[in-house]
Amino acid sequence: MAEKVHKRLELMLPELEELESTGVFSREEIRAIVQRRRSLEYRLLRRPSQKEDFLGAIQYEINLELLCRHRRKARGVISSRNDSAYGIQSRIHSLFRRALSKFKGDLKMWLQYIEFCKRCHHDNTLSKLYGQVLSIHPRNSSLWVMAAKFEFETMKNASSSRALLQQGIRANPESKHLWMELFRMELLYVEKMKKRRDLLGLEDPVDEKTGNMQAVKAIPADIDFRLQFLPICQLFEGTEQRQQEIYDNVRDDFFTHPLYWDALARRPWAGQQAVQDSDVIKLEAQSEATYEEGIKTVQNGDDLAKLWAKYSQWALERVKCSTHSMELETGATRRLLRVFRKALDTGHVTEDMFSCYIGTLLGLGLSEEAVQIGSKATERYPKSVPMWLLRLRTLDAVGGDQSMEAVMAVYEKAIHTVPKEEALPIWVGWIQRSVNLYTMQDNIEHIFQAALACGVPGIRDVLCVQYVDWVFISVEQSKLAMCTSA
Repeated sequence: MAEKVHKRLELMLPELEELESTGVFSREEIRAIVQRRRSLEYRLLRRPSQKEDFLGAIQYEINLELLCRHRRKARGVISSRNDSAYGIQSRIHSLFRRALSKFKGDLKMWLQYIEFCKRCHHDNTLSKLYGQVLSIHPRNSSLWVMAAKFEFETMKNASSSRALLQQGIRANPESKHLWMELFRMELLYVEKMKKRRDLLGLEDPVDEKTGNMQAVKAIPADIDFRLQFLPICQLFEGTEQRQQEIYDNVRDDFFTHPLYWDALARRPWAGQQAVQDSDVIKLEAQSEATYEEGIKTVQNGDDLAKLWAKYSQWALERVKCSTHSMELETGATRRLLRVFRKALDTGHVTEDMFSCYIGTLLGLGLSEEAVQIGSKATERYPKSVPMWLLRLRTLDAVGGDQSMEAVMAVYEKAIHTVPKEEALPIWVGWIQRSVNLYTMQDNIEHIFQAALACGVPGIRDVLCVQYVDWVFISVEQSKLAMCTSA
């Protein structure tokens, strides 16, 4: 072991002598560097090897290299290709290779080495490094994308980038990330080739074939995956035909799927920046007609509820985007309420839609209708704790129009309707409201006793603490009242 350490230290002598002769480090500092490296080398050679020892040695050399660069710049020392700074970098490369030969499966260490090569602009080393790490971690799609991006952007090698992504797809045929990046890279390559041909005055057409259809064959049953190609297309000019092909392809396989009709209804807005108010009205009418057609087409109950949810979400977005114009905002708000009411009439309102519906009504000051919709929400989803809490919050927001007895009756009904294991938020709300309203002590005591007797340990444990606190506060308040009266 000592002989190996001594041999490695001897190889560092020219580098250390150069550091001293140029005044970057003093003799005492050189001696400290040698002593530190000797200690680190002995740690690296011990058995079994420890990853932390290699990481510590690498970090020491990185810090040393940064300090060396800083002092060279401060002292005006001109660097050369064979100077000590490159010697330190070579040692860092050597340490990474030694570490990775022992810990090949450590992806984090591979990524640290890749980051170091990027910082030092060691592109040739980095190109080989990607090949090594991909042979060990072929199932990591992010690594394939990193390698392809490096080849395309740094090495300017589109063919190699494409080959890497195709190789990654062969290893991970169901990786959506890889298919998306292949599609993006090919569109980017086509765009660059078009610009180059326009600059040179060439008229030969560019081959615009992309991997979209191969991706569809590899992952045929995922409509969301297919629709994700559309935003990528919209980043590039002249892709209208390709977008149409995607829409046609989705229509053929998912004609009754809510995501297809949602994407189709939003299509007029793709790529739109500043739109005149008159055009906005036309585009909104077009989207609304598409949603209505989809609702007539979709038959499955669950899918129909999802489409109504998408419809209402779009209508809400239009309200938020129309605040600059009173006319547009008024029209968008009326449309949103119309969508909610039609969905309610057909029985396809989701829990999120109920929440949005009531919030919209309260914002418009339609408190009476908001209370009615809250009641319908609990009728539609009687076992849903969020729906009961929504109804109770609505009653609180409306305020004086609702008697305290009516609100307490809703709390009691909620407790007896929802699964008792999920009733804790309702118990807590009921007790808190009773305490805040200074309800009769006997009533609060009754609520606590009913909650503690429900037989659910989680509820009993939480409310038991609150019960003790409430009793203590009540006793203190009684003492204070007696002292005041005396």
